[in-house]
Amino acid sequence: MQNDICEDIILTTLKDHPEKYQETISLIEKSFNYLADHKFDVDFYPLMNKKNHHHNYLLLSKVDESVVGHIGVNLRQFQSRGNSTMTGLVGGVVLREDFQRKGIMNLFLKKVLSLHHNNVSLFLLWSDLDKFYKKFNFHQAGGIIQTSQPNNNIFPPLDYHHKSQLSKTELLQIKKIYNLSFNNFTTLKRGEKDWQNIFNITSSKLYIKKNNENEISAYFFYEKGHDFKNIIHEFGSLKKDYLPNIKELANYCLWLPESQDLNYPTGTHFYGGLFKVGSSYLFSEFIHNWSQNKIAIIDISPDFIIFNFSGSEYTMTHANFLESIFGPNSIKEFKLLGLPLYISGLDSV
Repeated sequence: MQNDICEDIILTTLKDHPEKYQETISLIEKSFNYLADHKFDVDFYPLMNKKNHHHNYLLLSKVDESVVGHIGVNLRQFQSRGNSTMTGLVGGVVLREDFQRKGIMNLFLKKVLSLHHNNVSLFLLWSDLDKFYKKFNFHQAGGIIQTSQPNNNIFPPLDYHHKSQLSKTELLQIKKIYNLSFNNFTTLKRGEKDWQNIFNITSSKLYIKKNNENEISAYFFYEKGHDFKNIIHEFGSLKKDYLPNIKELANYCLWLPESQDLNYPTGTHFYGGLFKVGSSYLFSEFIHNWSQNKIAIIDISPDFIIFNFSGSEYTMTHANFLESIFGPNSIKEFKLLGLPLYISGLDSV
């Protein structure tokens, strides 16, 4: 793949230019103010690993072939009640400082999104630059509760211990607990490849708790290198111990789905990410399935989504519709239709 994005810049990929890998990582880490002891390609291994290099898009200068910009896309299945749809997780979005404020990022991001638009129902990205991404129709949605601020509580919590290597039995137990804990949410599907990628994020530490039968009864992932300092960003537990285990961890900086708001009314609420509608057909199909055939999208324009619900026609902006479906503060009638949204920090890019 090679295209001109503008007069002085070429659009290509890491697959076509693997020799630009380290230069690309250096640009990303400089742009995100990474400290020397953290590595972006470790923290976000699923985005940057070699098998995804065909979706690591680069801008190269025609003058000296130096790396000017990068946008990565990690394709993942979004699932709810057995229905799934393809989504594009967007990350590592950077442009070298001497090329900024020239409209280049606008062209670059629009081009990358257009390459995947017809094949995904949603794009997701995580950034505090929500005003910038709103120009591209990305909108805040999804709800997360943080039970406490990062603190100096004794770590790890009682009965939990760090596990850097898992036996085959322990790995199967972790996967089973994950499925039990996350099957009641609209979330990202984890296949074998996804689990392999996750365990290559060595900057995130796994802690487990075992019961009297020496089986894992709960686990959590803690920190993620440069991101999520002192944060428990994924937690899973056997169902019978779920609430007691959450209570045990609540004095730490624990991220929970918005559906736990009644149990933690004093927790800090924030958005789960930035969402953008992809293919109108795929998005409409997913919402129809998510709502158990109760919401039928009639039309999607750049500004509005028109849909039918309970025999009446409604019109909402993209931002209002996405928040009404995925939260925070979803419409009460919609909450009764589909599973609530929750995406683990381990899956973010």
